[in-house]
Amino acid sequence: MDYLDWQDRWEKLVEKSLDKGYESLSADERIWYNVRTLIDAADNGGLISFYYNYGADHLDETVSDLKHIGSSEVIHIIEQINALFPKALPPRNIDKRNESINSWDNKNDLILESWFGCQKHSRKAAEKPRQIYFNMIK
Repeated sequence: MDYLDWQDRWEKLVEKSLDKGYESLSADERIWYNVRTLIDAADNGGLISFYYNYGADHLDETVSDLKHIGSSEVIHIIEQINALFPKALPPRNIDKRNESINSWDNKNDLILESWFGCQKHSRKAAEKPRQIYFNMIK
């Protein structure tokens, strides 16, 4: 599959999610959607941007999909980030999630910087789901 075919299929998947709702995605489509969202976050600001943006609206499903494809390294990082939230549960609501992130003290900033300095760690951890993801869409 060339890039244009891949991009066209991705755009149709996003359109389906927007038009018919996230719940309308098949199991394979959901994996593709969630893993791609996570990879894009890692590439565009580190995994914390997954939480700042809408990706974490489907956090439980994303973790389930990562388990399905055997990406334990990424799950471990997500669990560490989740532990920074009250009761280790990031709010499903993006505004409440961002309020929580914005309330973190400098200690949490240092933890996040150590995990995501120059995004090397998050990119390396995202490599396995990225490879599985690309194999799925071929």
